[in-house]
Amino acid sequence: MLEKFKSREAEPRLTDTPKPTVVKSDKVSVKEAFKPDESTDTLSKLLKQQAALEQKIKQESAKAKTQARKDETRRKVLVGAYMLKKHEEAGTLDVLKNELDKYLSKNSERRLFGLRDRVPKKE
Repeated sequence: MLEKFKSREAEPRLTDTPKPTVVKSDKVSVKEAFKPDESTDTLSKLLKQQAALEQKIKQESAKAKTQARKDETRRKVLVGAYMLKKHEEAGTLDVLKNELDKYLSKNSERRLFGLRDRVPKKE
């Protein structure tokens, strides 16, 4: 009976696969042995480029928003200067002051033009 088991062990099995042989070499570093293939390297480079471009887009967008705010402020200053000059030349600064009195609601803004603070309405 033992002979049957011994003979079966000697027969090659289909599930037996040869073990890979490991070649040891002093010249191959660990870094080289586990170096990623080129497609992974290319993907990594592209992802870095994408991140850099996204950062650059954010910076340029912030610059554009800042410039737009500066331009809007400049336009308002110029319109205000024009209106002041026209009312001054026409001698109607009091009309402009009355219009501002109706328009301005924040006390801090009203003080800029020498207007009295508004008392909040009680409900």
